[in-house]
Amino acid sequence: NTLEDIIYFADNKAGHVLQIKTPDLGGLNNIAEAILYCKSVGIGAYSGGTCNETNISAQATTNVAIACNADLCLAKPGMDVDSGYMIVNNEMERVIALSNSRK
Repeated sequence: NTLEDIIYFADNKAGHVLQIKTPDLGGLNNIAEAILYCKSVGIGAYSGGTCNETNISAQATTNVAIACNADLCLAKPGMDVDSGYMIVNNEMERVIALSNSRK
């Protein structure tokens, strides 16, 4: 889905939570805008993606999801659960540790 699709779906209450699929939206700016838009109109935002992503894209989109207060964040990349879960979880823990160190 494109950013315009996400906005259309959110405006028309197409679901309680919308998946914002990373590769389809293009840049991190569009992912952030889609999450923020969903949140602004009371629709849940699921920062999704695909198993074909890299660990770098998973880390980058996890940071965007945290910054924009997404409701859900996909464990990615990979078809198994463990590797994707650990990449995303480790990035979340890294962000929390950095944030706490700056207080």
